[in-house]
Amino acid sequence: MLDQVRRLNIAGILLTLFGAFCSAYALFNGYHGPEYGNVTADGSVSKMPGYELWESRNEHWGYAGLALVLIGRGLQVCALFVKRRSGR
Repeated sequence: MLDQVRRLNIAGILLTLFGAFCSAYALFNGYHGPEYGNVTADGSVSKMPGYELWESRNEHWGYAGLALVLIGRGLQVCALFVKRRSGR
């Protein structure tokens, strides 16, 4: 039973760490280039396609990282319940 608790706890820790790194995608892979492009006919400034792609990718990695953190924390809570149920 103690082996099962350790495995759950280690899996939860690893998923949480990987999720935190995924959430920090923007810090590791910054955008290099202009954020805004040319002025359009109505006077607004358009965003560059490369920046929009980077921003979208950053958002997806953030959501994936958040999901992994939540799953990792759930595994750690499961490990606590398994440990408490075993009586140790």
